[in-house]
Order: sequence, then C-alpha cells, then structure tokens
Amino acid sequence: MINNSNVWQTLSQIMHLYSIQVRIILIDDTVTNWSSWLTLPSNSYAEIAKFGPFRLVDVLSIEINPNETKEMGRLLPNKNIDHSLAIIDKLELEGIAFRIDDGVLVIEFG
Repeated sequence: MINNSNVWQTLSQIMHLYSIQVRIILIDDTVTNWSSWLTLPSNSYAEIAKFGPFRLVDVLSIEINPNETKEMGRLLPNKNIDHSLAIIDKLELEGIAFRIDDGVLVIEFG
C-alpha cells in the first residue's frame, strides 16, 4: 500500500526543485490538465492549476512530465531539460513505486 502522505510530500518537493508539470487522474476517469503547481490545503485535499480541490482518496494516479522547457530569450530557441534521472532517484529513495509510460512517470494508487 502506498503511503499517500509520503507521495504528496515527495511530489511537492520535486515540483519545488524542478519546473515540471503533473496531472491527476481521478477514480471517475477525470483527467486534469497539466499543471506546474500543486497545493495541499488540508491533509485530505489537493488542488492544481484550474482544478480542484479534489479529495486525495479519489486519486487513481499521478502523471509526472519530467521535461522542463526553459525560455532562453526572445531570439533564442527554448531549452529542453530532462529531469527524469533526478526524479527517478528521488522516488526510489522514498520507496515510491512508479512506472514509466511513454516518458511520463506514473504513480498509481490502490
């Protein structure tokens, strides 16, 4: 069984360190938009950009896009930074089970 508190704390830390995006899939098959921020207003609810609050017990899975697109300037091309290895290391260090699906890290609940 996944330690939900550990997952959300770790996800919050990862999002603070890297400019990545996540999306949430709920048990009713609702899929949120990709969001670069997540907040936990209480121990049992979360919110992401333009969605929520939603109950943590209603989360089926979390998808993490480990790629950051950094704007380098008006005349320069954007820089793509892959944070996969660092995020995988953090998830493994915290004992959080995940799978990789088409370059996206997926944490499943239940």
